[in-house]
Amino acid sequence: MAELTALPGLLMSHGSNILATDRNAARSSQRHFESTMTITYTVCETLDDVVKCIAVRCIVFCGEQNISYLLERDEHDAGALHILGTVDGEPVAVGRLRYLNGYAKLERIAIRAPWRHKGYGLGITQFMIDTAKQQGFNTFKLNAQAHLESFYGKLGFRAAGDHFMEAGIDHCPMKLVLQPA
Repeated sequence: MAELTALPGLLMSHGSNILATDRNAARSSQRHFESTMTITYTVCETLDDVVKCIAVRCIVFCGEQNISYLLERDEHDAGALHILGTVDGEPVAVGRLRYLNGYAKLERIAIRAPWRHKGYGLGITQFMIDTAKQQGFNTFKLNAQAHLESFYGKLGFRAAGDHFMEAGIDHCPMKLVLQPA
């Protein structure tokens, strides 16, 4: 499981309290699939890894979905945990995790097109859940693009409110509550 450490000048300068948690909470996790490819999920520890996450997000959200860069990047990036999935060193899957008032919020989950339909989306989402569980969270929220509602349902997420528009895309708030360990 990935170690939770601050990126000098990036996270700690914004007073983030999410990194004051157990430094041994997660190291890295490998998922093996039927193909010969192995994906490795990690909590980003370096500025270089965070840049890789932003690059994947820009490819998917800005390039494919025509979301403005100004909307895609926001004030929450500096205080969030960034999750990176790589295949043979190539960044292919990303997500952003924030710990808020009693729940963990999963955000900005993106898989590059050539690596979709290989289980990486479920894998990175589960890695994010596991990372937050290690910090004591058992309630998880996300705002899914509406066409992905059933996808997140595979992990137990359920609709938790009315659909809304964000960046011109229909979204559905979703929630997952697990029994405490």
